[in-house]
Amino acid sequence: MNRGAPVRVEALAAPAQGPRLVLDDLPGALLNSARTPPPRPGAAPPADPALEDAWLAMRRGNDALFDGPILQVIAFDAASGVLRVRPSSFKHLATASVLARDVRQLGVVGWLTGRDAAGAERILLARRSAGTRVYPGQWENAPAGGVDIGMLALPPPGLREYPASALYSALQEESREELGLRLPAWPATGSAARAPVARSWIVDDLARSLDVVFEVELGAVDPRRTPCFAAGGGRWEYTDAAWLTRAELAAFAERREQPLSPPTLALARFLGWLTPRDGPSPAPG
Repeated sequence: MNRGAPVRVEALAAPAQGPRLVLDDLPGALLNSARTPPPRPGAAPPADPALEDAWLAMRRGNDALFDGPILQVIAFDAASGVLRVRPSSFKHLATASVLARDVRQLGVVGWLTGRDAAGAERILLARRSAGTRVYPGQWENAPAGGVDIGMLALPPPGLREYPASALYSALQEESREELGLRLPAWPATGSAARAPVARSWIVDDLARSLDVVFEVELGAVDPRRTPCFAAGGGRWEYTDAAWLTRAELAAFAERREQPLSPPTLALARFLGWLTPRDGPSPAPG
């Protein structure tokens, strides 16, 4: 799976257009349905005893695990901005390392910025809970999460290609669920409003994901109020959140305890919020 650094940011050649999502192996019924339909009578999936055994073993060790739909990345090309995906399920992703299989999940991540009362630009980060699959306890850009077919704004009937605005709808759903924060709507065609920018994606071989990054400007923000706490209970993905200035982000990057996650560190360097020198200092020998 590794084509270079384990976590890297790739720039899209046509950022104004954003990524284009192409669906492979998609039953026709899904093109006009927001959720995966039940399997056809008598059409059982191919038997995969190794998968089922590995998944059962993982469930015994962590009864909080549950299966659910994901979109699996089949191919991606930053020059064309095309992402080819097909429907799959979480247990294929969760067992991929154990079974040495090439599975990569499609995800979205928000780079949310705003300005405080003094005019300083700030970025929203949140700390992952101890129960998350990867990078537990680390700080990352929020919202972020995997995408399934039911989260996407559907394309016109008969089409298998989604524009960037459809992926943004998945980010909006993640934001509502994880943070209780409503993101701005995607501007209508012909509107003078600025659309969220999707000029990069994160290729994360550690998490086995490809995450499309949306840069969203929220206007005025109050750093004393963070979405996790304003939203109330019932959300487990994050345990804390903070609006950070550039200087504060650099200080976060130096920490070895509760550090920035590798994807956030790579993205902050790519977007110019951190320099290549910013990061945790080597542990004392």
